[in-house]
Amino acid sequence: MKSWGALLLCLAGACGYRAGLPLATGYESLGIEIFGNDSPERDLERELHVALTRAARDRVAAPLVAPGEAGLVMRGKLLEYRYRPGIRSKENVQLETGLTIRAEAYLWDPGREERVAGPVRADVQVGYALDEPGANARGRARALTNLSERLVLQLLTSVEPATHPPTDLRR
Repeated sequence: MKSWGALLLCLAGACGYRAGLPLATGYESLGIEIFGNDSPERDLERELHVALTRAARDRVAAPLVAPGEAGLVMRGKLLEYRYRPGIRSKENVQLETGLTIRAEAYLWDPGREERVAGPVRADVQVGYALDEPGANARGRARALTNLSERLVLQLLTSVEPATHPPTDLRR
């Protein structure tokens, strides 16, 4: 039984099957620009770019290329980054806190110089305990990952997907 599963997996790869979300009709590649940053947090756009690239690589069927070479480009900006008051002990020691990150993104066709999808907005609220070293950095990374996945999914499900011929595994 296991050999049949492996055979089907090999055949699926051989006949052009690709997992992931397709781009809009007529586009073959995606580029992600470094977003603008209207939030008070410096250099957050670099961390967001890494998270967006990872989310797109994991969820998009098209290749990721440099924005200057892409048929479709994701653009956007960070709108907000703020900490929220957390839980304090009876001794007024902060035990838990959280943060909110909000961003906006859209898909741009550089050849036609027009917006293809969006803008979409996403915001994420993450809470975390402060009793461990590195909790703030892990909370921030978790928020950026979640925000990136939301933006990628919202944008790519809001456009007419490319039509691919049905995959026939019997070839």
